[in-house]
Amino acid sequence: RMIDVLMNNAGVMAVRDRELTRDGYERQFQSNHLGHFALTAQIQQLLSPRARIINVSSSAHMIALFGLHFTNLQGEIWYNPWLSYGYSKLCNILFTKELQRRSQQAGKHWFVVASHPGAVRTDLARHVLGAESYFQRKEQNTNNNKGIVWRAAELIMVRTVERGANTQIYLAADPNISNDKHVGGTSTSSGNGGKYFVDMQVAWTSFAARNSEQAKKLWQLSEELTGIGFLSDY
Repeated sequence: RMIDVLMNNAGVMAVRDRELTRDGYERQFQSNHLGHFALTAQIQQLLSPRARIINVSSSAHMIALFGLHFTNLQGEIWYNPWLSYGYSKLCNILFTKELQRRSQQAGKHWFVVASHPGAVRTDLARHVLGAESYFQRKEQNTNNNKGIVWRAAELIMVRTVERGANTQIYLAADPNISNDKHVGGTSTSSGNGGKYFVDMQVAWTSFAARNSEQAKKLWQLSEELTGIGFLSDY
């Protein structure tokens, strides 16, 4: 059986102190980007001819306003939890664009997109000050005087899991989204592939997220770190 939809959704956010995984990579970089790259590469032969690949990114990619600094990509020189998170989310978009470009040149009809789910009520925020204790205690129906601010923020900004998943489900299942647009009877490749979606609409990205040279460099680095060749000839 072939895989029709791959949803690269795993992630961590704003880990306070720099942590290395057992593979020796900074935790947010590996969890949010490198693992997705490795998984997609390893199952590429199982992806159907018109597979949809959705990489869950974030508006936090704009934290990395000046793009990826490869000498400090994993906090080797200076670690900041939010900058590291921003780097990883920028990696998601650059990976999306480069995978769409390479797969298209390889003659594949994959539909590769990135999305921002919004602030969703999950345990992603467990590393943010106060978030873990509030959400866990709320589930246990215990008192939490420190949870007032978080409760207000949740009512105003935080989405339910169902609403947060809307864009991902839309990208995975809507029959009208396609890489191809038909102009005068001719199929072109100027559709939605490689785009970034928010609330089921194509959305603006930072200028850094449109840097094709950084996308290529990130791809090469990801191949080196994982030891996996992935559409390397393109």
